[in-house]
Amino acid sequence: MSMSSNGLVGRPHSTTRLRSASVGAVLLAIGLGLLLRSNPVGAVFLLAGGLLLADLWRCVRVEGERLVVQGRVTRHALPLRDIAQVGLSTMGRPWVAPRQGRPLYLRMVSEGQDLVNPGVHEFVTRLREEARAAGAALDEQPDAPTPPPPGARPLFTA
Repeated sequence: MSMSSNGLVGRPHSTTRLRSASVGAVLLAIGLGLLLRSNPVGAVFLLAGGLLLADLWRCVRVEGERLVVQGRVTRHALPLRDIAQVGLSTMGRPWVAPRQGRPLYLRMVSEGQDLVNPGVHEFVTRLREEARAAGAALDEQPDAPTPPPPGARPLFTA
């Protein structure tokens, strides 16, 4: 299970990250080679390779009293005490609803547990514990997977 010095870390499954790194590096090399030969198609390969390599830094982590959600492009930080609800969607993806603002799907959390990453069920349970310990007044935990509150986008766009 992946732990930072202060707490919980959720990432894509290790095999997913390995695949993204391998294929991304190959596409990046092909794109670079094509661009060096003045072939504009290389830009497409560079873009695809870059997007795959961006999977390497996608994660959700608890840093002290904050939840930091790092996507491919952007980062969201949310004080743990401001979390209203943490749940699991009917699609098997964790989501977080802050007291103020748009709920977030956390698609980068591994669906299944591996040697270094908690699975979605353990992640949701542990994130709820971390938020409570930080003083969050969480809503009642749903008995079954539920959709997030209105406003959550099905794809985490960060």
